[in-house]
Amino acid sequence: MNKAVLFLVFCGGGLLIRGQEGNIGINTSNPKATLDVTGKPTSVSHLDGIIAPRLTGNELRAKSYGIDQTGALIYATAADTSPSGQTINVTKSGYFYFDGTKWVAMNSTVTPTTQPWYKEGTTTAATDNNENAYIMGNVGIGTANPTANLEVKGIIKSTNPDGSSLILANGANRSEIYFADGLGHSGNDYSLRAGTTTSEDTFQILNIITGGAPFTILPNNNIGIGTVTPTTKLDIAGETKIRTINSGTLGTDNILVSDATGIVKSIPANSITEGAKAVEPWYKEGTTTAATNNNDNAYIMGNVGIGTANPTAKLDINGNIKSTNPDGSKVIVANGANRSEIYFADGLGHSGNDYSLRVGTNASEDTFQILNHTSTTSSNPLTILANDNVGIGTISPTTKLDVNGKVSAVEEIIVKPATDSEGGQVKLVASSNAPSGKDGFLDMLSNSNTSGARLFIGSSGEGIYIADGKYQSLGNVGIGNPNPTTKLDIAGETKIRTINSGTLGTDNILVSDATGIVKSIPANSITEGAKAVEPWYKEGTTTAATNNNENAYIMGNVGIGTVTPTTKLDVDGETKIRTINSGTLGTDNILVSDATGIVKSIPANSITEGAKAVEPWYKEGTTTAATNNNENAYIMGNVGIGTANPTAKLDINGSIKSTNPDGSSLILANGTNRSEIYLADGLGHSGSDYSIRVGNDGPDTFQILNHMSTTSSNPLTILANDNIGIGTISPTAKLDINGEAVASTQITIRPLDSHEGGQLLLKNGSSGAPGQDGIFDMFELPTKSTSGIRLFTGGNADGIYIADGKYRPLGNVGIGVPDPTEKLDVAGNIKAFNMVTNSDKRLKQQITEIENTNDLLKLRPVSYYWNDLGRQKGGDDKLQYGFIAQEVEKIFPDLVTTDATGYKSVNYIEVIPMLTQAIQEQKTLLEALEARIKILENTK
Repeated sequence: MNKAVLFLVFCGGGLLIRGQEGNIGINTSNPKATLDVTGKPTSVSHLDGIIAPRLTGNELRAKSYGIDQTGALIYATAADTSPSGQTINVTKSGYFYFDGTKWVAMNSTVTPTTQPWYKEGTTTAATDNNENAYIMGNVGIGTANPTANLEVKGIIKSTNPDGSSLILANGANRSEIYFADGLGHSGNDYSLRAGTTTSEDTFQILNIITGGAPFTILPNNNIGIGTVTPTTKLDIAGETKIRTINSGTLGTDNILVSDATGIVKSIPANSITEGAKAVEPWYKEGTTTAATNNNDNAYIMGNVGIGTANPTAKLDINGNIKSTNPDGSKVIVANGANRSEIYFADGLGHSGNDYSLRVGTNASEDTFQILNHTSTTSSNPLTILANDNVGIGTISPTTKLDVNGKVSAVEEIIVKPATDSEGGQVKLVASSNAPSGKDGFLDMLSNSNTSGARLFIGSSGEGIYIADGKYQSLGNVGIGNPNPTTKLDIAGETKIRTINSGTLGTDNILVSDATGIVKSIPANSITEGAKAVEPWYKEGTTTAATNNNENAYIMGNVGIGTVTPTTKLDVDGETKIRTINSGTLGTDNILVSDATGIVKSIPANSITEGAKAVEPWYKEGTTTAATNNNENAYIMGNVGIGTANPTAKLDINGSIKSTNPDGSSLILANGTNRSEIYLADGLGHSGSDYSIRVGNDGPDTFQILNHMSTTSSNPLTILANDNIGIGTISPTAKLDINGEAVASTQITIRPLDSHEGGQLLLKNGSSGAPGQDGIFDMFELPTKSTSGIRLFTGGNADGIYIADGKYRPLGNVGIGVPDPTEKLDVAGNIKAFNMVTNSDKRLKQQITEIENTNDLLKLRPVSYYWNDLGRQKGGDDKLQYGFIAQEVEKIFPDLVTTDATGYKSVNYIEVIPMLTQAIQEQKTLLEALEARIKILENTK
């Protein structure tokens, strides 16, 4: 028998394997057993031990061992998730040996760990979590310092298939669950209680703050809210509020009432006895109590029609709206800055004839303007400045009335005096057309400028002249007469406001002859006939009154608007009483009129109460008076809210608020192609003026316009095809932006369907480099050039490039890493079919061969799992194989990099050349050993 002795010596790694017949020794020349491994206890860098094969329980179950493997030893790194067969015992990690049929744990004889509680009904410590157990001390869950028998710091969840959950009892009549707003807090406390000191069948919700019981259920199922002794199925002590009630049927549904004891009952709506006071079909603000006074703040839930019998919205007005308020608020559509504006269009969706009233501009908050928006450039037909200067055709009037253009009046132009002691003044300034020596002139011409008259003053200001022959050869003046036949020909009454006092007895009196010619006669030539007297007598006399300042009386009938009065005062026409003294409620009378119009008075409290109080408006589509505030109603007269003297269809003295679940609100339109709501930042404020428009650039176009300048811009447009334009009125995509777009947080692009991802299409523009089809820039604001990154595609769309140095000199990319330190810094696994790295000789310098790989034996390969922090940085839950970076750094520092946060990484790819060199060296050594063995074998 040949006896072979094998000596393997790896001097560089410190490994000595010496073999002789029957035994193998590692680090010993005299093995005492089949395998004898000797450690190096004096070498702290040498880690002694034998590591058995390592695999998980699931991996072990996949293998099939036989009798020949009896005694095999392995280390299970994890339990078998479905233990069965040979791995039936592999329920945890540890060393296992194969006994010929199954794997047996090396520590299977360890005494089971006992628990700090006893099995139910014994004093024996529990050892299994399926045993019923008890503990006499405090138990803490989520806390190490329990202060009660059971203290849980966290959420409690209780589930049970049979429906039972949490039972609280104290052995007597009452159990209770308390709710507080914080651990140990003494306020905002409530409790659920089952039982009381007198009854164990009572359920209550208690308010511990006040000691009251907001909710109680008695054993007889009576429920009390605000009372602990409910006497009916629902007994409420306090006010009740019902937020939503379905509409009823008028005339058939009942009305809820309460009797003297507070019991709620129902009675037919038409059986209500007529009380002393009529109630309104609306409720007082914040209540469900019917309003009884027109000074109450009130509300109505149905549609209200003013000027229409068929209202289609909460407030439908067919007529004018007037809003006045002593505090200055009106109908305000504003945004709180420098300008407010009301727009008027000639129809719903109409594209033209659009005007607005504006208070405030970009430059002044006290400017009032009327603007013409019929073209894309708004003009200013009228402007009123803060100094009350009015401009027509100019926005900068320098006088009280400054007209830039011709003035034409259909009837008259009135100039009122500045003060009561002055007359109206028209200032005529000389121009190039004025005759020589004339300071100012007034021409009155025909349309052809061929006839008329000219008034002017002389150079010395000595009077006013009519230029006889300037335009009209006669030089006559006609007032109310287009063809005057005298120097002054007046057709109509004449009024002289101021006449100097005359001299009695010597001055003349003006009279007119039969042809109307004014003449004068001596005052003392008038024969003393009957002096003109009035048809009434001075108060307390029978002397006829001759002055309208005298107190007078008349005994016959007086007719106003009629020449045949039939009563003491017979008025044919509307009557207006400007001032009425306040009366006394309950004692004064009320004025009424009978069928013939005769005014009479009746006691206020004598009004018979009819079958049902009716309102001053009719039910929609009928002439029946409304009786309920949920009815759609209309009124054809004027309506005043906050004012007793409405002068328009709706006259509101206060603010207007409109809300509606169906989205309709306030419509100002005239029925054609465009409607618009204007939003300004405040009455009298200048700037920040916008409007919301439907129509104009198409019947289905929606726009938000900026009216801050005289030329309205279009910040946002929505077309009928749902394309949205920002900065353009003709969007060609779902979102078409003409200008830069900035988002404060992020822009999300959703996929077209569930099988696609969001798509961002970048087309080449003026900023694209030559040969680049699309560019995506990420840079820092506001410079846009100092740092960042640029992605673009090549001219042939052959890839995506990162422009290194375009904006960021580093050009690093991080995936899951906010601050990448390498060209590609990935927090997580990288999956690819292959990985190719640059290795061209032309890219390298100082090329040298690796001389010694002995230090590779110092590396410690390990298996491991990522911890929580490692998984946060991109690691997964799978078993890993590799090195420890700190250990590698001591041996090969160039293979380890450290990021900005101090965490280290290993360049595993550069280990490959070193391993290749080591394998080549081992192969050379093995070839030499094989040659020597052949020599030894041949010499035997």
